[in-house]
Amino acid sequence: MNFEELKAKGNISFKNGSYSEAISWYNRCISIDPSNPIGYSNKAMALLKADRFDEAITTCEKGLQLISKEDPENLIKQKLEYRLQSAKSSLRDYQKNYIPIEINEVDELHSEFSSL
Repeated sequence: MNFEELKAKGNISFKNGSYSEAISWYNRCISIDPSNPIGYSNKAMALLKADRFDEAITTCEKGLQLISKEDPENLIKQKLEYRLQSAKSSLRDYQKNYIPIEINEVDELHSEFSSL
């Protein structure tokens, strides 16, 4: 399959909410044409939807490296910049709201829980 066919498969998976599958298709796009920022842009959006913010940030940064800084009108560049900011914001929100919970193993239940 060529880049466009793989991208189309990824887009179908994305529209169906199968973000992990979409990411796999977009990874194949990137492996076929690593110089095409569209693969990175689409993958970044799927990573955002899958709440994989760290990976989305890295993917956006890789895609942005492929686009000339002197081209502010580039739509893919604009999408990547927007997705990068969204990923950073979502990661900050996640970290701010994250509450670690200690999980302890027990050998037997306390007597007050025996009827459960």
